[in-house]
Amino acid sequence: GYLGVDPDMFTTKTGTKVARCRMATTEYYKNREGEWVGSTSWHYLVFWGALADKACEEMHKGNGVSLSGRISNRQYTGTDGKPRSTSEIIVQTFEVNPIQATVKEKTSEQVPFMA
Repeated sequence: GYLGVDPDMFTTKTGTKVARCRMATTEYYKNREGEWVGSTSWHYLVFWGALADKACEEMHKGNGVSLSGRISNRQYTGTDGKPRSTSEIIVQTFEVNPIQATVKEKTSEQVPFMA
């Protein structure tokens, strides 16, 4: 996917570093008219400990990123006092992609994929 913002770092009350940011992924498919259409989803990413430092050093808005991790669903209380829920990817490994691919031309045989 592609980063929407630079990672934001903070430290927990126990002294553990945490970084957060958002990543967009786009899935391409053909519509009923046979035209390629993209559907973009946004994902919240969380980095813990030394990986948080690495993320803040290496990742910047617009970078292409490949990653692996686990999905975490959690509940919290919003600033308005109402209960909220969110899904996050707890990142375990990542790599900043030096070449950012773009899909410009597609044939009927090509099925584009962008992480």
